[in-house]
Amino acid sequence: CSSDLPTLRAELGKFSQHQVYLENPSAMTIHVNHHVSNPNNFDVVPDNLIIPPMSQISAWIRYTPSDLEVNETGEVIFTSEEIGNWYYMVFGVGLPPTKFDERLVSCGLNKDLSE
Repeated sequence: CSSDLPTLRAELGKFSQHQVYLENPSAMTIHVNHHVSNPNNFDVVPDNLIIPPMSQISAWIRYTPSDLEVNETGEVIFTSEEIGNWYYMVFGVGLPPTKFDERLVSCGLNKDLSE
């Protein structure tokens, strides 16, 4: 299976993602490996993919931009010896960050604090 996915857009410091489905038509449990040609900008979640017999699972291809308004590309390949491969061409564009939500942080003076 091969597919070009629509371009993902994400603010710098954030991510955007596509959900893809991997189907196992066999009667065996299948372990699926993945390779990302541009791991600087794209990754796969979850990392460990196991498809039960006669079912499908979803995986997320996540884009994290490293540049503004530049087309960043990659190829994501899911591989299985038993049932074959899935190929996805992925594209992403980084957007300028928007203002983050304000947070109030308080701590007593001369005290250690960690959460």
